[in-house]
Amino acid sequence: MEYSGNVPDLFQWISPIPSRRIRLQKGRHHFYLSTKDEYVRELSPLVSVDSVTYGDLDGDGKEEAAVWITFHTGGTQNWDFLYVYKLYGARPKLLGILESGSRGYGGLGRCAISNGLLVLNFNDPDRREGDCCSEGYIRIHFRWENGAFVEAGPREHGNWNSESP
Repeated sequence: MEYSGNVPDLFQWISPIPSRRIRLQKGRHHFYLSTKDEYVRELSPLVSVDSVTYGDLDGDGKEEAAVWITFHTGGTQNWDFLYVYKLYGARPKLLGILESGSRGYGGLGRCAISNGLLVLNFNDPDRREGDCCSEGYIRIHFRWENGAFVEAGPREHGNWNSESP
C-alpha cells in the first residue's frame, strides 16, 4: 500500500488505539483552535458522522452497524474511518476499524451491507481528477471470518456516474 503523507491511498484495517473519548453533538465534534477569530475557529479540525449502515454480517440474524466517520483537518484534506460494531446485550463491541484515504486518494465513497458482506466503494486514485475527486470507484467486498474482515471475491472497478449499489 502506498501512502500520501500519513493517509493511505486506498484503505487499511487498523487496530484500535488507546482512545480519547469525544462527545459528538448533532453528529459533529470540533477541535477548535484557541482563538477568538471566528474565521480561524471555523477552519479548526472536525470529526463528523456521515452515515450508519445496518445489516447482518455474521449470519446470526442480528444486524451489525457500520459507522462512517470523516476526520476533516480544517483544510482541504480529510480521511474516512469505518467503525463496525456488533451489539452484545445492551453493549456494542467493536469488530473492526477501517481507515481510508482522502477523497481524491482512495477515500471511502459508499458503504453497504448486502448478503452478509460489507460492500465498500473507494474513490479510485488512478481515476483522480485534480486533488479532490475521482471519476471511478473500486468496490471491495469483505466477509467477517475468524474474528477479522477478509476480502471476498474480486475487486470491481466502475464509473461513479453509472454506479449502482
